[in-house]
Amino acid sequence: YGLERLDEAAESEALRRAHARYFVELAETAAPHLRRAEQLVWLRRLKADHDNLNAALRGSIAAGDAQTAVRFVAAAGWYWWLGGHKAQAMELATEALAVPGAADDEARATAYAMVGWFASAGLGGVEQAEPWIRKAQELTKGIDHPGPLLRYVVEMGALLQSLNAPGQSSQDFMRALIADDDPWVRAVARLTRNRMLRAGEQEADLQQALVEFHSIGERWGISYALATLADLAARRGDLVEALDYGERAADVLTELGAVEDLVFVKAGEAQLRWLVGDETGSAAAMAQAEQDAASVGWPDAVAGMAYVKGDLARWSGDSTTARAELAHAEALLGHTGMDPVFRAMILDSFAYLDAADGDLDSAGARREEALAIALGSGDDRMVSQVLVGVADQALRRGYPTVAARLLAASEGISGGPDLSRPDSAQVEATTRIALGEPQFADAIKQARKEFADARRGLATTEAVRELTASALSG
Repeated sequence: YGLERLDEAAESEALRRAHARYFVELAETAAPHLRRAEQLVWLRRLKADHDNLNAALRGSIAAGDAQTAVRFVAAAGWYWWLGGHKAQAMELATEALAVPGAADDEARATAYAMVGWFASAGLGGVEQAEPWIRKAQELTKGIDHPGPLLRYVVEMGALLQSLNAPGQSSQDFMRALIADDDPWVRAVARLTRNRMLRAGEQEADLQQALVEFHSIGERWGISYALATLADLAARRGDLVEALDYGERAADVLTELGAVEDLVFVKAGEAQLRWLVGDETGSAAAMAQAEQDAASVGWPDAVAGMAYVKGDLARWSGDSTTARAELAHAEALLGHTGMDPVFRAMILDSFAYLDAADGDLDSAGARREEALAIALGSGDDRMVSQVLVGVADQALRRGYPTVAARLLAASEGISGGPDLSRPDSAQVEATTRIALGEPQFADAIKQARKEFADARRGLATTEAVRELTASALSG
């Protein structure tokens, strides 16, 4: 009735513009506070007007008001991220950016960067983010001092492009970000760099990032740093310490209300509790993660939970459940551009199941595909994980010496064994029995020399390919 009266008075469009102006200005006022200690206050304020924000944005899109629609995406993007609205944000942001018409260059560049950030989140492939980041880069060229998130995303886009360019050093790009004048940019850059360095350097970066996030009171960054420290502690076998970091990360995310990120932290807790023998606690953490994943309706979260459930079932010897959950994870993301590394993870888990069932040909094919993906991705951790699977393959084909060398290669490439997964310990124990302790020790010693200097990029050497060939081909 009210809308009809507005139409009669020819005031509908004026009211829409006034409503949109008020709420886009509210989002712009809130935006810088969302990366500082007062973020909880501003999150509550934006959450109270969540429907107004969305209605104003949708109204701007419908009216063809490109300027306002783009401003909304640039301003509200981080609120959507923190508030657990990733799926809805992608839909609204892409619709807003498709509206023809002029818009402020920095706002449009920031909106493109925000979509790139969302596209690279979760389990989607990085290639989905690249077109958006390229558009952000192009628009940013004429901007004197772009905002923090825009600076970070544009620089990371240049870094991703440099990985395949001869003579380019990723560390040059990271140094620029870590020298940034904004502590949030510096801290996020350190979190990014931690995957590029060996274990000791990783922890120093992570601890420094944690200090910087604490200094500005940015809870999402604090939780991210804690969760990454939990992963690092778990990999070196400090499971109690990893649980402590994970629980602290979960507490911060609960305070923040970032349910989508909490899903993955709780799933990690489920794995850690299983590893320490707390099956009841593991099941409880997994149930909470599944419940949260279902509530946010984000396919990446649901697929991630299915993958974790599949591996937990595999570790427990329940191959039927494991296959069903892994297939579910694969199906959920198969049509949306799954991250190649996530596909390699699924292939690696399926291969263990195939091998346990005696189908070494299928296991070998999956492992060969997983290894190709891992080597192409430049992700040393994934290369290392897949090499443990190939060692399992070598062992089952009757090549225990090759298996020992593969285990040593895996350690050399990632900087040490991954003790957050039981596969490595199981394959190593079986290899020791097959070779006998003296011969196993000798094989490991020789392989460690060969792969002592394995670094990112060198994981693609012919030594790795030759080492895996006999195990995979039979």
